[in-house]
Amino acid sequence: GSDKSESDDPEHTPEIDYDVAAKYFNAGFVGYMTADGVLRNIILESAEGESSYTCSYSGGLVGFNLGTVENCRVAVKVILENAEGGHSVAGGLVGRNQGDIRNCISLGWVTANNSYGALCGINEGVIESCYAVDDPSHNTDPALVNGDRPETLTLCGVGDGVNSAVYASATELIEKADISAWSGWTTDADGMPVLTVTQIR
Repeated sequence: GSDKSESDDPEHTPEIDYDVAAKYFNAGFVGYMTADGVLRNIILESAEGESSYTCSYSGGLVGFNLGTVENCRVAVKVILENAEGGHSVAGGLVGRNQGDIRNCISLGWVTANNSYGALCGINEGVIESCYAVDDPSHNTDPALVNGDRPETLTLCGVGDGVNSAVYASATELIEKADISAWSGWTTDADGMPVLTVTQIR
């Protein structure tokens, strides 16, 4: 079904920590979001999503997106293991995108068997003004590294975004990312982009 999440009350933002195990297709905080679905003003962090088996689309926030994802910041570890040799697609924010993604930041870590990107595994829609961090220091942990994983990921495993970039550290993101035109965002004392209003944190 569709998922619409917005809030005018930033004081009520529940803490959410979750694990995801997808057996076949879509895994994420929202597995599948339809074209009229909206996720906006969301912070999701300190969580781990894991998807295994065959034909999975997994993202830190949405597995398969046809809707709108806007003003979201996600820090989720997404690991897809595919023992049966099927196709697995993963992204720090969205696994497969056929909708619109704007003004979002992914700070997690991603690996999969096939198509995977720091923000999105496969992009067939619109990605605009988004940033991701893919920290190479994670590659020293053999439990997390797919044997074919490049040292640093592109924004998307397949496809690309407009006015978007991947950085090798949070420090580099702070130095180079421009969120001056992003409505609803500011920076904290360290210069890290943060939302001024959030639905989920």
